[in-house]
Amino acid sequence: MVKDIPIRDIKVVDKRRKLRDLTELKNSINSLGLINPITVTQDNCLVAGYHRLEACKELGWKTIPAQIVEADKLTAELIEIDENLIRNELTVLERGEVLKRRKEIYEAMYPESKKGQYGGGKHGIGTKTKTENDTVSFSVDTANKTGYSPRTIQREVQIADKRLSTF
Repeated sequence: MVKDIPIRDIKVVDKRRKLRDLTELKNSINSLGLINPITVTQDNCLVAGYHRLEACKELGWKTIPAQIVEADKLTAELIEIDENLIRNELTVLERGEVLKRRKEIYEAMYPESKKGQYGGGKHGIGTKTKTENDTVSFSVDTANKTGYSPRTIQREVQIADKRLSTF
């Protein structure tokens, strides 16, 4: 369901990507309107659309169209990550970092997707035969959503792992 929500009522959590230049986005919204509504939970916590929200604030909007979703904390974070991945505006390192977090969430939600299960083994092929109800590995699921190969997904998670382990 999409409805207009007062911008002042929207809660933004601290864990957001760095805000980028909003000039082009503001120009687009100013001339065409907000094409894609932001996404919030039922208690108005922002799930996706941080840049759109900030652009509308800067344009002086008092309300903003919002898609309202029922989502627990992990599902809401997964929605945010998927929206950012699919838009493909992230640097390789940023994409690796969100892929790493997506993997943690996906495997917490679907522990059967880890190595040793169908789609979770070496090169995306597991150790047992797939049945209709099996959950695929993180890299296969993410590849299906982003258009990248499972191997690219695995490499970018490795890049993020190595970068984060050096700090």
